[in-house]
Amino acid sequence: AFNKISQLTNEEKERGVIACSAGNHAQGVALSSHLLGIKSKIVMPTSAPQAKVDATRGYGSEVILYGDTFDDAKAKCEEIIKETGETYLHPYDDVEVMAG
Repeated sequence: AFNKISQLTNEEKERGVIACSAGNHAQGVALSSHLLGIKSKIVMPTSAPQAKVDATRGYGSEVILYGDTFDDAKAKCEEIIKETGETYLHPYDDVEVMAG
């Protein structure tokens, strides 16, 4: 996540980033955003482990708990992106995210 976030344009950085995850990607985005001073929002299913939710919040991300499954959270994430224009950080289908 750090690699992708560090390559954002100034305009994208200003809008912030958003991701959906049940835990590990959420924490990577949250920590990377914190280190780079960029606001982040993470949509997590209500079934996400509380320890992962707490860790994600602990890095300063806004956490939105929504739905029972990852697919529910992803659908909510897509709704939010349409409203806010935040940059979406896909948890597994983005080479720049996978690079680190």
